[in-house]
Amino acid sequence: ARVKLDMVEYRDRLKKMQSRSHQVMGSVFTKAKKKLVKIVFPEGHHPKIQQAAEILREEAICEPILLGPVDQIKKSIAEQRLDDLEGITIINPEESPDYTRYVSRYWEVRQRRGVTYEEARRRMRLRAYFATTMLEQGTADGLVTGLTTGYADAIRPALEVIGTRAGKRAAGVYIVVTKNDFKFFADCTVNIEPSADEMAEIALATADLARYFDVVPHVAMLSYSSFGSAGGASPRKV
Repeated sequence: ARVKLDMVEYRDRLKKMQSRSHQVMGSVFTKAKKKLVKIVFPEGHHPKIQQAAEILREEAICEPILLGPVDQIKKSIAEQRLDDLEGITIINPEESPDYTRYVSRYWEVRQRRGVTYEEARRRMRLRAYFATTMLEQGTADGLVTGLTTGYADAIRPALEVIGTRAGKRAAGVYIVVTKNDFKFFADCTVNIEPSADEMAEIALATADLARYFDVVPHVAMLSYSSFGSAGGASPRKV
């Protein structure tokens, strides 16, 4: 009782002792708390998303924005007694005052790809496209999706609305937490048969991501052949 504690630091230390994933993500949580960013969740109707949003808000990691039917989400929050979500921003795309502006923006970006204004209106009613446009327009700082959608459907709006950096390609990365450390696996989701140059580019981008997580990257290329144990085009490329 006589020991003076920094309760925030003490709680964080306990969480790291209890959870390897929290220990791994500790540096990210610390960075996030320095600037309370707005993260939009297109699947805001789902109870798991609402529960996660409460934890994120309670721990001041970010300010969540939930997309979906407003009354349904409020009812679900009340039924689950998620008190920390009181006053949270909930947006139904079609009812948003930004809807028409976002439609125009999407049409502006995609009209040369054959998207009509009416098609832009239809797509902007989809929460994934609305959320991505929020991010592109600076209304939100980040986006989390994929709980109820396939990988291709989850990343398509971002590729269409935001795109990649000039001369760069998109790649998928899995972060796998193990007992003693964690590893980044790329690309396991997007590029089907990358060339040697493309694999090198993906490796460098993944190393940059590792540094963002305060990890010193050590890069290894994987193949079904170890030290020439099997032939084929794939091992030669690796």
